[in-house]
Amino acid sequence: MITNPRKISWNNPTEGIDASGNTVAWNASTDLAGIEIELDGTPEVSVPVSLGANNFDLTTLASYKALAVGQHTIAMAVVTKEGAVSPFTSAVTFLSAVVPLVPTNIVVA
Repeated sequence: MITNPRKISWNNPTEGIDASGNTVAWNASTDLAGIEIELDGTPEVSVPVSLGANNFDLTTLASYKALAVGQHTIAMAVVTKEGAVSPFTSAVTFLSAVVPLVPTNIVVA
């Protein structure tokens, strides 16, 4: 199990389902607008990403930085420019390790 991950990365889908239920080509380089992230099974945030993105820095999310020490899960979905959202991935487990306390006795000389 990974400890204190900093980044989530993924492979973008290459197909989607159209309004008629047909499988059609889908291109993240032209159609991807964002991702949605679930932490511990709870939807947390929608994040705009650049077209074709396949990774995101988790440490930019306040909800991620606020996680308690212990085991957690993360899942994600992709969002199209039109606002359609894919199903969420299966959850991946990670460990949030001990976070140090604030330093003390700071001296400036």
